[in-house]
Amino acid sequence: MENGTKYLGVTLEKGLTYKSHITEVKNKVTAVNKKLYYVMGENSKLFLRNKLLLYKTLMRPIMSYASLVWGAAAKTNINKLETSQNKIARQVRKAP
Repeated sequence: MENGTKYLGVTLEKGLTYKSHITEVKNKVTAVNKKLYYVMGENSKLFLRNKLLLYKTLMRPIMSYASLVWGAAAKTNINKLETSQNKIARQVRKAP
């Protein structure tokens, strides 16, 4: 792997910036969100409680896995995950 070494699912690169790991996590969450769009999207008839359950069981674990290790990454890298999380929250709540 040219961007670093993967150990226990966490990509470690020189300088421990975790940039490639966070990008990888964001891509995984986006892929899951795309698959669930018709279930959790704007026109979904699913109750909010069930949408939150789907989020908590399918997406949150991807984002929080090994966060104790990479949680000290630069704020700019963490913001990438926060923007994905905010998009999903707006999608679930049908907010603009």
